[in-house]
Amino acid sequence: MTSDAGARRDAVVRTDENVVLRASAGTGKTTVLVERMACLLLRDKLDPELLVAITFTEMAAAEMKTRLRRRLMEAFRWGMGEDPKKAFDETILSAGRDATAERAQAALERLDRAAIETMHAFAGRLLRMFPEEAGVDAAFAIEDTTAVEEALNRDWAAWSREEFASGAPNHARWRPVLAALQWVKVQELGFRLADWEDIPADPGAVPQDSKAWHEALLAAIEPLVANAEGKTKRVTAVMEQARAAMEVLAKVKAGGWRPMDAADDRFEDTFSDGYKSTGWEEDDWKAARAAYDAARAWAATRTEAVEAVRLLTGFAEFHRQQSLKAGRLSFNALLFLARDLLRRRPHVARRFEKHRFLVDEFQDTDSRQAEIVLRLSSPPSAEPAADWRALRPRPGAVFIVGDGKQSIYAWRSADLGVYDAVSEQLVAAGALPRELSDNFRSQPGVIAAANRVFGAAFVEEPGIQAPPADLVAARPEKALNGRIVALRTARVVGKAPQLAAAEGAGIANWINDARGKLRIEVEDGDATVTKPVRFRDVAILLRASTHLPEYLQALRAAKIPYVVTREQHFYEAQEVRDAINLLVALVRPDDALALAGVMRSPVGGLTFDEVHAAGRPDYRRNVPGKAGDLFSKLRDLRSLALRLPVPEAVDLLLEESGLRAAAAASAHGEQALANLDKVAALAARWAAPELTLAAFADRLGRRLRDVEREAESPLGEPDDEVVRVSTIHAAKGLEWPVVILAGLHAAPKGAAIEAAVLSDPSGFAAKAGDATTPGWAFLADRRRRRSEAENTRLYYVACTRAREALVLSRAGDKQGSFLKQLPAGIFAEEDADLAPRPVGTIVPPVAFPPEEEREKWERAHADYEKLMKLPSIDSPTGMMHREDDAPDRHGHAWDSRGAKQTGIVVHSVLENWKFEGDDLERALARAGADLRPA
Repeated sequence: MTSDAGARRDAVVRTDENVVLRASAGTGKTTVLVERMACLLLRDKLDPELLVAITFTEMAAAEMKTRLRRRLMEAFRWGMGEDPKKAFDETILSAGRDATAERAQAALERLDRAAIETMHAFAGRLLRMFPEEAGVDAAFAIEDTTAVEEALNRDWAAWSREEFASGAPNHARWRPVLAALQWVKVQELGFRLADWEDIPADPGAVPQDSKAWHEALLAAIEPLVANAEGKTKRVTAVMEQARAAMEVLAKVKAGGWRPMDAADDRFEDTFSDGYKSTGWEEDDWKAARAAYDAARAWAATRTEAVEAVRLLTGFAEFHRQQSLKAGRLSFNALLFLARDLLRRRPHVARRFEKHRFLVDEFQDTDSRQAEIVLRLSSPPSAEPAADWRALRPRPGAVFIVGDGKQSIYAWRSADLGVYDAVSEQLVAAGALPRELSDNFRSQPGVIAAANRVFGAAFVEEPGIQAPPADLVAARPEKALNGRIVALRTARVVGKAPQLAAAEGAGIANWINDARGKLRIEVEDGDATVTKPVRFRDVAILLRASTHLPEYLQALRAAKIPYVVTREQHFYEAQEVRDAINLLVALVRPDDALALAGVMRSPVGGLTFDEVHAAGRPDYRRNVPGKAGDLFSKLRDLRSLALRLPVPEAVDLLLEESGLRAAAAASAHGEQALANLDKVAALAARWAAPELTLAAFADRLGRRLRDVEREAESPLGEPDDEVVRVSTIHAAKGLEWPVVILAGLHAAPKGAAIEAAVLSDPSGFAAKAGDATTPGWAFLADRRRRRSEAENTRLYYVACTRAREALVLSRAGDKQGSFLKQLPAGIFAEEDADLAPRPVGTIVPPVAFPPEEEREKWERAHADYEKLMKLPSIDSPTGMMHREDDAPDRHGHAWDSRGAKQTGIVVHSVLENWKFEGDDLERALARAGADLRPA
């Protein structure tokens, strides 16, 4: 029995109570969630139509539904007398075999009525159930980010013509705003607000916790400034920045937290770094820097920014009305409208009074998603728009499972503070708090290493960082013939690309050395067996894909097959860039940059010198040489493509330009070809009467410029004999026997905040260019601290993907943020082998035949080699000449006489065939007469 068996059982069978389940990595939370659903359906006889299970991705939702269906099938077979592969809790089957079989069959027949889906899909379902109350067209379409951007541009053009016309109602209010703020930044802010952002009635108000935060900064910095006298010149210089910060913060407090509306040149530079060289204590330096950053943010606050938000509320309303009228909604709109529906129409929740809500990965939700769940699972409030943070769900109505240590999607609005607050709210209302700690994924050595590292790395801070929680190894200890956790360093000096290339070579050598030597446990049907490491057992995880090409080049050089899984950058794949350049060049002949890209791509194949010699890129000109041939080809392609519907045109261009052939022959092979197929699929998906080839090219071009987050085309099944290369974000929820965590020498980029709006349950802030509203200082600081804390969680997720072995890898002598968190001497360090390996010395595949079958394999290989030497086009005469060399088949020599005679007859028939009115019998008769001996 596991150490957390009681918590697991409570989470499954206590269905009449709400549950808050904290489940660490590898503890089987999805299994527990599926078992609870099975208990609801089989023991409690819940109608599947009353089951709502929310998860983070469509893939996870599909897996959850599949696993639930499988368990229901096992319950049905148990009812028919068979024992299940995995035992059920006895209470789930308490109705007996006959009743359980009947209930399982009924649940299976109606399982498609259960809402097992993402939160966005459920919000869409809710809006379609109540279209009139929500104010939407029940047949609304969900638009992607590019379509939303196009709609925003159209609506801005229409709205601004009226809003900024001479004599318009707000003309006088806009004058000082536009005099102080850049037009393009005002437009960017308007777009962000219009895409269903929550705009407060007073955008100039500071967040709830902001004042206490500022006063804490002042309290920390005042004694430092007071004791600065007599320090060294460098300390004094840094202290001047701290003193300036203190003055600004005191002024802000005395002024009632209003915008400063005055530039302060003391904050033009960032806070001086290098506290060790200036004599500062680290904690003092951090306090001074935090105060300086806050004062610098306050120095940028402007009344015009607050007024811009108020005025842009009109555009937000205009755009939203246009979207509703056209029946087009963004993903943000789905959550906004669903939550707003429940706020305005409390009676809607009555339709869900008997529903059960189960939410997976709750640490990745935001306040809107949490509010939707709580409003639907709580008794309807008589007061519209009642504070959702005071709601108390019905007993047994809600089950949430999550792990704050795995919250890594802040860029998707995941809010650890919401997870913490809702968990506390539910427990205070009577929910059962339970925790899973037994890890069934990783072997004890990996678990021990993770506990040593992250036990110290996680320092709890409410809303910022999760508390530490040790994992308990549920698997027995195994003595592998290789180090369980290794820290390997590529000893090189250079810039980031050179470091990545060297590290990649070391990783490739390690993989080839490990094959056939390092033995691991793998699943083989229902059994667990020990086998040598294969390519498919290895994953290389990267924090970011910035230097991914260098790692992939090293794998290619070592002849290691791989597949790449990235969370983003589909539009940055070279073959996709080439396709976009081709499309843009054909529909925009004056776009010299796109044409230059085509000339250098596989379509043109020109060198830099040949591109330069061709002169100004313009394929409408006639020029000599290879460039002239390419230009002629492009003119022909343009003429053909513009006459076809967009999907057909795109398919023709990818084929006739040679891009598909080049992709298939490239180093990325199947992945590159799959990405081009996705370009063609996008053309088909976006097809509409108004979509022209130019509009399609422009849409792709914008996505390329904006580096749209888009997954590459899925490629490769889990059983493919390839190494997986993935970003850590894309690896969430997956696992591999061997994980190589690479690039640990690189420091993460600073948490630069480029958003125009920051908001969370505590408040709102906006930014137009350099001008901000008063809430920006506090919310930007919170965003920065959350980003730094999330970096630790990201590495926790990466390390806990490993089942058998974990390899930490870096290059050079620098240490990134993760390595700096490691306790001194925790892992023995090894030097990576960077020596180039001749391809012939690579360890043979694990699947090489055993000794007793080697002779048969060698004989088959010899036959294959002989056959490969035969010409692809043959003749009967050639076959006669080679009869002595023909391989032995089935114990006797190969007799080609029958084949030769057949070939001669066929040749004679075809030679004398009459294409006007001939038939096979007459032709065979003529051939027989010709071939009969004289």
